Amino acid sequence: MMETMDPTATAIRHWLIVYFRPTGDLIRCQEYSDGQEALDERFKVERAFSKTQFAKDTEAVVLGADSLDTLRRTHSRYFAREGQQSA
Repeated sequence: MMETMDPTATAIRHWLIVYFRPTGDLIRCQEYSDGQEALDERFKVERAFSKTQFAKDTEAVVLGADSLDTLRRTHSRYFAREGQQSA
């Protein structure tokens, strides 16, 4: 028996998140429709940061969700400073 996709199901979208731990700054939040493309970009970011003094403090992750609002709820630490002005 062949399974069919639920037409009401929401497609998973992928986001590359680059986060600076010491300050809680979200450096980058970019959406990708293709998960592999997002992972490839994550590895590029990690390689670039590995050559800097910020390597151990920078986190690059790819997260999947149906919307950015869902990510903001499920991974709120990445977005905690969003909209705040730096002093």
